[in-house]
Amino acid sequence: MRAEMVRRAGVGPSPIRVTKLTPDNLASRFKELQDPTIQAAAKDMSEKMAIEDGIKFGLEHFLSDLPRDNICCDVSLLIGEVRPAKFRLGRKGYHLKICVEVAAFLKSTENEDSLPLHDEWVLRRTKRAVSTFAKSLVHRSTDGMRRHSVTRYSLSRVPSVFHGCVAGWGALFHKITLAPFQLYFKPDEYARSHGAFGCIFGIFLIPFTILWYIARAIIVFVDRILTGVSNGCFGTNNPFCFDWTNETEAYHSSELEAELNLLVSRGFSQRRREEYLLAIEMAQSLRKVFDWAKPKYPNRNCPHFRVARSA
Repeated sequence: MRAEMVRRAGVGPSPIRVTKLTPDNLASRFKELQDPTIQAAAKDMSEKMAIEDGIKFGLEHFLSDLPRDNICCDVSLLIGEVRPAKFRLGRKGYHLKICVEVAAFLKSTENEDSLPLHDEWVLRRTKRAVSTFAKSLVHRSTDGMRRHSVTRYSLSRVPSVFHGCVAGWGALFHKITLAPFQLYFKPDEYARSHGAFGCIFGIFLIPFTILWYIARAIIVFVDRILTGVSNGCFGTNNPFCFDWTNETEAYHSSELEAELNLLVSRGFSQRRREEYLLAIEMAQSLRKVFDWAKPKYPNRNCPHFRVARSA
């Protein structure tokens, strides 16, 4: 394909299949490259490509749509550092995204009785978050910390009605097929975690689980079709209409835990502790102001860059 593009641009010979390549064919192609016309065209194209700098503009285009607000630590940005977010602090929808360093700092304070904070409100917020940290590493909690997952970006996007119907029927068939298997999976899941009583509880949940799978299948089916109609007929770019569960999940890993424990064991200097505490306080205040402004999605309904309308 690339060789054909070179030929169409007039800067190279016509392509030939590898299975049909012979010494004579290869020699004839090299002779064609010696043609002054082709060499002049190649030189002219190289000058145009140098001016255009396609790689640079391609990178700028990629970065312009990259959901950087969803992958960076809110606290570190306030102290002039750019670090990837690995945890969420607070309940969903009103959370702060924090990096491993900030999470390690909060974990290191969970056994301390007093902290050199400038505000008692920060002390209460920090201690409440830290108190549930150990549980939130594995289990979700309404408040505290849990693993942060970057929302799915431009994946499984339904661009037209046809694609919406295909995605809807595919999801419907997939989930309906999985529903009967819950007769085995659900008791087995609870039996592995809670023994015989867990198995009995899993058997009790079987009918509800099957009904939930069927309901989810219908919800996803309708959502995919409506999303296809919206994107294909009305020019939107919605990832979904009402099925917001179509997002990625991040799980705790042993590598992340090892990095976290290493940072905790190293400790933090007094200056660093004060920087983090003030940054957390400021980030929480900014989050409150942002929520009070009632953020809305932009016109293209991109699942990231939420904007707040000012009065």
